[in-house]
Amino acid sequence: MTGATRARSDPVSLTEALERLLPHHEDNPDEVACWLDDQQRRGRIPLLGGGIVMASSANPAMLGIVASSVGRSFLYVQMRQCLPGCHFWEPGHTVESLAQHHRFWTLAREGFERCVPGEDRGDAAPKQRRPGSASAWIDIVAPNETWSRHTGKRLHDLAEHEVERINTEHRQKAREQSCKPPPPLRCPSVRAFQAEVAARKKRS
Repeated sequence: MTGATRARSDPVSLTEALERLLPHHEDNPDEVACWLDDQQRRGRIPLLGGGIVMASSANPAMLGIVASSVGRSFLYVQMRQCLPGCHFWEPGHTVESLAQHHRFWTLAREGFERCVPGEDRGDAAPKQRRPGSASAWIDIVAPNETWSRHTGKRLHDLAEHEVERINTEHRQKAREQSCKPPPPLRCPSVRAFQAEVAARKKRS
């Protein structure tokens, strides 16, 4: 090899992702999790489960990337459906189990490096809405700018219907597989959707 540095191709651990992204999100682990979760859901940063790419459409119904501060801050993949073969962890489980969880769940480096803010470029990560916010639900029920065809009340109704569908599916899956269902998703208020639509129209 010459003096040139070979580009890395190994997966990005959730620990590495948190360490590198914290400076770009005011050292807030929740904001890091929000940004990563949004990037995975949009298919920009693939999430790997045991080295296999998870479908971006699995987020938010089946899984999502969240932050926890049990003793220290860290990221983990929250399982919202019982997925055979995927490593499940939640607060209260052992440190050893968390280590196994972090070995199982990683991020594709190519997508991560393409999307992560570059320390030498001075660019900043785009600020994303929190998962579960009116903005996030609008992107789900009315993607690709189709939101502009609807009122805030209509978008709220569409999101509420999707939330109930997902929650019902979670309960059914949990009963079928004899496991505990995840916490139910909640839909923001009509006012939140109306405010988001007004803000988007103002920006466009």
